[in-house]
Amino acid sequence: MKILIAPDSFKGSLEAVTFCEVATQAIHSIYPNAEVISQPMADGGEGLVDTLSSLDGAERISVIVQDPVGKAITANYAYLQESQTAIIEMAAASGLPLLKPDQRKAMKTSTYGTGQLIQDALSRGAKHFILGLGGSATTDAGIGCLSAMGFQFLNTNQEHVSLDGEGLLALETIIPPTNLALDSISVQVACDISNPLYGETGAAYMFGPQKGASSEEVALLDQGLRNFARVVKKDLQLEVAELAGAGAAGGMGAGLRLIGGRLESGFKIVSELLQLEQQFQTHQFDLVITGEGQFNEQSQYGKVPVEVAKLAKKYKVFVVGIVGGIDFPIADIHKLGIDAIFSITDRPLALEDCFKEARPLLFNLIQNIVRLTFRDIQA
Repeated sequence: MKILIAPDSFKGSLEAVTFCEVATQAIHSIYPNAEVISQPMADGGEGLVDTLSSLDGAERISVIVQDPVGKAITANYAYLQESQTAIIEMAAASGLPLLKPDQRKAMKTSTYGTGQLIQDALSRGAKHFILGLGGSATTDAGIGCLSAMGFQFLNTNQEHVSLDGEGLLALETIIPPTNLALDSISVQVACDISNPLYGETGAAYMFGPQKGASSEEVALLDQGLRNFARVVKKDLQLEVAELAGAGAAGGMGAGLRLIGGRLESGFKIVSELLQLEQQFQTHQFDLVITGEGQFNEQSQYGKVPVEVAKLAKKYKVFVVGIVGGIDFPIADIHKLGIDAIFSITDRPLALEDCFKEARPLLFNLIQNIVRLTFRDIQA
């Protein structure tokens, strides 16, 4: 009996590593001799650094940086010395969870701290970067991040603009750094949304409200993003407005194009680094268990459970999904390659109680799943 455990994290309750540990314990409590392969996953959002820190030679680096409102915090990233690769989550320095609700002011938040992480990695000799864009608190098109790397953003009076959403409105000139050899570094941007920079489906209108922007501020942020695209085209001869994914993380998808950033599937980046498909080629699995906190409309677009299921179907393996909540038609989930899906809860529970009881709930559910799946095998 061979089982692959390959989940994403359950935000706020279960890290992917913890999911794997609990699932393995549950399986072995019934089938002690089962061969269980654990592979915590991520799609470029929360958990990217934790997941890829399992790579041989990965080192966790801690840096004092600015959070989205300028407060000093400690943020971590992973560094692979041998390949000179830095793995950075934008959310570690510029994430929405870092702010209290009354601090979420989209016009005033900045990605400067993320740039500080990049700059620290550059000082250590990093040549390759993997950046996860999920969970940002910002809509500054990355000018804060780029400023920390030496870019200058000036208004019509050649004065520095504020490094936030408000500053985009006054932007007139961009001056790249002279001491950064852009042709000597490569930047992979883990991004699984295709929103353009501005407009009805752009960064401001789609994501501004959840970052604290009022309807009036959303319109101003959108105007600022349009202005950013104009100045980038004027000064750097780059077209970023219609780039798929330019609107990711408050326009960070567009901003990172200024340092050669390539937007790619987060799952693809992670699965290739972890050599996930090789696991299927090496082992003949009887069952794959995957999961995430919430299965919804967005889950079909590059999220871990669906992408793991696609890979499993290639090798004709039965797939079970475990999630915190299901907000998507079950029949459509089956069409995506997940053969059966279960909510972790076994009774009506408040969200905070679900978080507290996540481990025992998962343990019990896994036991039931393997008992049913392998009912013809004696424990």
